[in-house]
This record gives sequence, structure tokens and C-alpha cells, in this order.
Amino acid sequence: MIQQRSHAGIIISSQDYSVGEQMRRVLRLIGELTADDMINQLLFLSSYADSERI
Repeated sequence: MIQQRSHAGIIISSQDYSVGEQMRRVLRLIGELTADDMINQLLFLSSYADSERI
């Protein structure tokens, strides 16, 4: 069954990150994307790492 349904967006995170690191990445994500940008998107928090920390 394939249904044409929309969602607000899904964020996937590794359990390896501390809560603080997850929050830093979520804040970076919401600083870069609008709510409209996230519609029907699957996003990985690993893509929002602080480039200075790597």
C-alpha cells in the first residue's frame, strides 16, 4: 500500500552522542533550515556536526 502522505520531517540521531551534543546539532539544524524546508525530509544529525570539533 502506497499512500501519498506528508509529514513535518524526521530527524535521526545516533545514541552515541551526549544529550548536549544532540542539542548543539539540533540548534545548528534549526538555524539552517526553516520548517518548510523540513517538510517530507529525512535528516541525520550526523550531518550537522560542528566542523571546528572534527
